[in-house]
Amino acid sequence: MPKSFIIKLCIFILTVSVGINAIHSFSKYIHGFAYPSQNDYRRIYFENPVKNPYDLLITGNSKIVNGVNPDLLEIGSFNFASQGESMPVTYAKLNFLEKNNRCDFRYIILGLDYFSFSFSDINDDSYMLYLPPDEKLQPTAKQSDISLNENFNRYMNSNYASDWNVFFMTLFRMASGKNPVITYFKENGQMVQRGVASDNYQIIRNIETDTNAVKYFIKSLAFAKKHGIDAVIVFPPSTKKELANYSGAYRMNFDRFVDSAASKYDVKGILNYTDSTGFELRDFLDVAGHLNENGANKFTAMLNRDVMKIFGRKND
Repeated sequence: MPKSFIIKLCIFILTVSVGINAIHSFSKYIHGFAYPSQNDYRRIYFENPVKNPYDLLITGNSKIVNGVNPDLLEIGSFNFASQGESMPVTYAKLNFLEKNNRCDFRYIILGLDYFSFSFSDINDDSYMLYLPPDEKLQPTAKQSDISLNENFNRYMNSNYASDWNVFFMTLFRMASGKNPVITYFKENGQMVQRGVASDNYQIIRNIETDTNAVKYFIKSLAFAKKHGIDAVIVFPPSTKKELANYSGAYRMNFDRFVDSAASKYDVKGILNYTDSTGFELRDFLDVAGHLNENGANKFTAMLNRDVMKIFGRKND
């Protein structure tokens, strides 16, 4: 083999390696040095809630995983919420903790908003990650043939971008004049996103009632009561454009149902910050109502004050 060919081949391999490492480093930089690998995600959301001590478990969808910073709560807490989390997923996570003998936390926040009962993602593989073998929300041949590891990898591949995807997505945003959204996950479970909402966008919600969502909301309340866990239902703050999707009658009926269920299952309190005047558009990441880092810290300070009173804990 000619020596010149070997030299060219080595130069090519070196160039490719440097390029890949540069993309990897750039992606990490854009995402706050902490955009999680699949191993990071597995550790944070599968190991931390089981191994680490905490008194308060926090559940809910993306508004809660973005909006609550456990570091600012006076009760040791873990944010176990996740993006797109439906009520069946919440219930499945509680079963996951029970299976791992981790139901010794004293308090739970069940995050809700006015479209929580409008989707259940009952066919989404993500909820299967947390189910014990004997609990099948909707058994199908497809689900019974998928192992936990395969299910996890499928979920990760569809929900968490690889470095290559992050790199090209970031270049696209920058080329189109948009600021790259800096995202990172904390060991306490919170997903932090830095950015400011633009009022130029709209948000449209489907508000038809999904019976599975309602069913597993009730089952989650029953789970807390069964294990003697003090529950509080929390509605995070929202934006005017988000709230335009819900009529006064719809919200009134929604509130009545939640109040009735809370009373039946001995929920300690309902904290509804939906219409809070303490937030401006600059506190949000988007008009859908996801709080950015500063907004999340502001909201968590309010939440800390109020849950401490409900749980009868000292609040200095």
